[in-house]
Amino acid sequence: MEESTEIVEVPLEVGNSDFNQGVNLSGVQGAYSSNHLDTTSWVSIDISINSDQIMFNGKIVLVEDLQRLISENAYSPNEIVSLRVDANQTMDVVNQVQIELRRLNMRKINYITQNPKGGMVQSRWLLMPSVFTIPDFEKEPNARQYVSGMFVRLDSETINETQKKVKEFVETQIADNNSNYLVDASFVSNSRFVDYLNNLLHLQEAFDQIYEERAQNMFRKGLNGLTDEEFNEVRKRVPISILLSCIQP
Repeated sequence: MEESTEIVEVPLEVGNSDFNQGVNLSGVQGAYSSNHLDTTSWVSIDISINSDQIMFNGKIVLVEDLQRLISENAYSPNEIVSLRVDANQTMDVVNQVQIELRRLNMRKINYITQNPKGGMVQSRWLLMPSVFTIPDFEKEPNARQYVSGMFVRLDSETINETQKKVKEFVETQIADNNSNYLVDASFVSNSRFVDYLNNLLHLQEAFDQIYEERAQNMFRKGLNGLTDEEFNEVRKRVPISILLSCIQP
């Protein structure tokens, strides 16, 4: 069965010399930044995953312990879960944690990674609701009446071509005045987290490129120079609709 997540924010680089907490964090390429991250929520839960071992606020736990711990501490869905994942950790355990967080409605995720210079990079995500079902466009052709879909594979060898195709697909949706679209990106469960994350960020760049072009056309300035109001106008009806599906190798 496939499981999915959705990206809602781009990463933000922050200076902090003690952010890895002993985890060999993934290195991400590029200078990802944004002045428009949601600051209305706060990080209350810290989860690290290394060599298939899960730690919750500094204590070793199992996936099935998460429900009890979240309930005992009365965490609310508005709080952010900070995830530190070892670069070489396979995605199967990460996916299991994400599935459980979705089920518990703790869907605001903040991935802690690092740039090539060793600086911290935060990548904010919003996991899909646990009841969400991805339409099967091949078996259910009528699904296209309410959503336009594109299927891609998060593969390092083809990610640049995939990024180009996604950008073209979204631009077509914009031209058709359609904001009800999604990109279903699959990855195999034995993928390394570092590969998964960098491929995903490459895919997200397709949207960043579109936003940058719209910012220049609408306001004659770059994306990071926009006010919050202008930024929202640039992104209006152009959502970052990426669904992530974990499949078996």
